[in-house]
Amino acid sequence: MRDVVHHAGYLATIDDKLEAQRVDVILRTHLIDPDPIRADDFQRFLRQRAAALLDPIERAMGKPVQGRDAEDTVEGFGGPLASSLTLE
Repeated sequence: MRDVVHHAGYLATIDDKLEAQRVDVILRTHLIDPDPIRADDFQRFLRQRAAALLDPIERAMGKPVQGRDAEDTVEGFGGPLASSLTLE
């Protein structure tokens, strides 16, 4: 059976090869906030990641993505997928 490695533990193995700051920069280029991963807060990571992927979709469409705060979304992600954009 394989050992379970938490997300923070996984990053720690990468940090052994690269500096943690460099790893964080690489993650941010992929729209990933390293803070929730390093804190082993997977729910927050998923919410932020989903929102970060929806923001460029909203920007391209010029209108909000529906359902970011729908009951199913809140239940599935543990909270709404807040937008960082203000669309006119």
